[in-house]
Amino acid sequence: MSFDASRIAKEIEIQIKSGHQQLPGLPDIALRVRNAIGKEDADVQTISKLVQSDIPLTARLIQIANSPLYRGVTPVEDCLKAITRLGLDVTKNLVTSFALRRAFTAKSAKTRKRVEHVWKHSVQVAAIAFILGRITPRLNPDHGMLAALIHDVGVLPLYAYAESNKELLNDSEALDRLEKELRVTLGKLVLSHWRFDQEFIEIIEAAEDWLRDPGSEPDYGDVVLISQVHAAFGKPEGEQMPPLDQIPAHKKFPVFKLGPAASMELLAEAQDEMKELQKLLAN
Repeated sequence: MSFDASRIAKEIEIQIKSGHQQLPGLPDIALRVRNAIGKEDADVQTISKLVQSDIPLTARLIQIANSPLYRGVTPVEDCLKAITRLGLDVTKNLVTSFALRRAFTAKSAKTRKRVEHVWKHSVQVAAIAFILGRITPRLNPDHGMLAALIHDVGVLPLYAYAESNKELLNDSEALDRLEKELRVTLGKLVLSHWRFDQEFIEIIEAAEDWLRDPGSEPDYGDVVLISQVHAAFGKPEGEQMPPLDQIPAHKKFPVFKLGPAASMELLAEAQDEMKELQKLLAN
């Protein structure tokens, strides 16, 4: 059976607007924290009270505040001190990143396996994006990490659609093709539904546009793109990407000016930090 991408995208959009299919929901705690921090009178005490309503999230925030990624002179032992150390903007991105895991769910065993694969890939890309963001002037590592975590979110409504369409659910080749063809369209739909900033919505489009070159300075689209290339080194999907030195974004990062092996050396040195971050994001 043939599955037309444009027709399926339209059907999904109609089902969503009519209420017959729900988009994956961003956990309430993430929405509340994002909205609260977006207000002019946002303060650490108020945000701390919000975060503490979610015990697992609180534990992860304290854990990352004490990790080598953000660790200070003395350890923090409560949510208020963790947020004070991290700052409100970083807290917003981290809370959203940790909460995203709950949106990556599925009902059937077949789609659940696919969701887990996508999340594992997103976490690996996010860890690399964090390191790149940290060593690149004018970029924030937590912002790059969140951008990487949402770059493939468009597969979620497609999987929900497949769960109500047995022919598609049982056609793995068709699902593979539709993932690639609808990743951008459905990803933008999800992030608009979650009321993400336009910058993140544009990152969905930029994430696999290997030859994009919007300016001389690296942006978060470049971060996600280059992080994907590094995550694919040594894997079959890496063979489908252009060589790193042929990707315009590659030339914008200061670390790459040190030579072709510089980025690999950097990531090798940051292995412990990346493993720590992947562990925090994985579950």
